Amino acid sequence: MADGKANGRPQSALDTMIAPIAEADECVVVTDNEKDFADIQVVNPLRATEQ
Repeated sequence: MADGKANGRPQSALDTMIAPIAEADECVVVTDNEKDFADIQVVNPLRATEQ
């Protein structure tokens, strides 16, 4: 969160709770907000997938 604030884009309070829980439980976060979950495995359902 400190990195985001330093760069002028603080994370939301919910994102700061979701990220460590997902990391601790080895979960994948499904979101189109990839920038706030840079260190977590993310699946973006809105991004075109390669087939």
